[in-house]
Formats: sequence, C-alpha cells, structure tokens
Amino acid sequence: MQDHDNATDIVLLRKDPHKLLLRHQTTIQIIVRRYIRSGMFAPTEFNDLVQQLNVHLLERIPQIQSQYNGSSLFRTYLSNVIRHACLDIRKSRRRNPVSFGLDRQSITDERNPHGRLLIEHDILVFNAILAQFHTQRPKLLLCLKLEFRIPISRQDLLEWYPQCSEVDIGLLLRTFGGDYQHMTDQQVYELLQPIMNKIEMKPTSADSIRRWVSQRILEILRLLNGSPPTSTHDRATLRILFEDHCAPFLLQS
Repeated sequence: MQDHDNATDIVLLRKDPHKLLLRHQTTIQIIVRRYIRSGMFAPTEFNDLVQQLNVHLLERIPQIQSQYNGSSLFRTYLSNVIRHACLDIRKSRRRNPVSFGLDRQSITDERNPHGRLLIEHDILVFNAILAQFHTQRPKLLLCLKLEFRIPISRQDLLEWYPQCSEVDIGLLLRTFGGDYQHMTDQQVYELLQPIMNKIEMKPTSADSIRRWVSQRILEILRLLNGSPPTSTHDRATLRILFEDHCAPFLLQS
C-alpha cells in the first residue's frame, strides 16, 4: 500500500500538483498543529498558516519536481519541505517563541522536558487504551479517522474487514481517501452505513453508527482523564493524540 501511495504521489507531482496538495492537506495541518503546540505560532494562526504553506508549496512545485529523487517516500520529503517552510515563516517574522499553554489540556512547549514527558505519557496511555478494544480496534480506528476527517487508506479497510470487496474499497477511498472536511457527520455515516451493514450482517442506521463512535470517544476520554480525573482531555486534544498515532513520522524532529 505504501508503494502504491508513493507511486500515486509521484504521478501527481508531474501531472497534477494541485491535486497532489489536496491529497496532502492533512500532512500540512498536522505539521502546523505541531508547531502551534511548540509555541512557535499562535493557535489563531492555524488557517492562515495552512493557506500560506499551500501558496508556498505551489510556488515551489518546479523546484520540488527537480529536486525529489525518490530516495525517500514523497510524503517524508514533503513533510521536511513543510517543516522548513514553517521555520522560514517563523524566521522572517523575527518572532521569539511563545508558549500558548492551555493548562493540562495543552500540548506544552516541547523544549520543556517536563512538558514533553507529559505528551509522551499521554500518547502511551492513548495507545494502551486503543489496545483494550481488541477485535473492535480496527473498526474504531477507521471510525475515528472518519470522525476527525483524516484520509483513510486501503489498509484501514482491510484491517477492519479483510474480505472487503474492491467495489466497496473503491467507493470509500474515492470519498474518504482525500480531503472531505466539507462533509457533515450525517453525510459521512450515511455513506458508511450500507457497507457496514453488509460487513456486520445486521441492520444499523447511520445515526446508530454515529452514536457508537460518540460513545467510544467518551469512553476513551474517561480513560484518558482517569477516575478521579487527573487530566482534562477533550475532543480537541484527543484529535491531537490520534493524529500522533496515525502519523508519528510527521512529528519527529
């Protein structure tokens, strides 16, 4: 699957750079959130930074086309380009790093060893919680990606249901394999519902699937926060932890 994705990236790099960037919007967003969490940018700058990076990358497409030599996965190469662009933006503004702490909810300045230990602890706890779902884990991971509008892959679908037909895989990847931020929860789960019914061999409404996902999220948050609560995780910080889980290679320095 990784080879197939990389081959698709290379084709789009040569033939359709705009579609290539659309394909990697989640990559851009994860890296921007990473630098926001480090205190380099303010949380309110998120949308502006994503737009600025898109413009920057479009302007650099000829240079990227000539420099990318295939020695690494394209997404790894692109993530390095995005990180350097963020650093260039930071340098051009001549700003000093500022920590935008949000108490225990925040992912604090990564240069603070204590703060970084808290981040790493929460990621380990989150991964341990996911493991507790056992046979439901692949379904949960797929549904969390859909809930947070993270592109899904063929591997996600096959881990959920190894016998998933090529027709169903194609339908889901065409809709959820790229950018689908514009879709409502109702639209997402209505499209998933007939395929899930076929796979699980029982009638389930789109709203029932949505409620199942919401209940699992509440359960994960309860386990993350502890009893009595020692943390104040919410859906926003859960998304950050889940993005770390899905794409840890983006968060490495």
